[in-house]
Amino acid sequence: MADALDRELMIPAWGETSALGAAFWAVLSARGETALEKAGVFVKPGESCRPNPESVEIYNRMYPLFERLYRSLEENFDDVAELQRTLER
Repeated sequence: MADALDRELMIPAWGETSALGAAFWAVLSARGETALEKAGVFVKPGESCRPNPESVEIYNRMYPLFERLYRSLEENFDDVAELQRTLER
């Protein structure tokens, strides 16, 4: 992920934090908050992960291609969804 985003990422010391993030959203919402960053006081950072410059270069070359491919297929998404609904019946 650090390579794809080309930025250093801090890895939480707790490991898997998906459920924790969902719980934070619920607590923040109940308190009227809108920024998940406010939950940062509860998360202890562990190690950091820095991007690999060689991988970053590859991602930077791949992403424009991905965008072009996505846009060229986008007009077909509704047809694919309709076919899936038809096949589910």
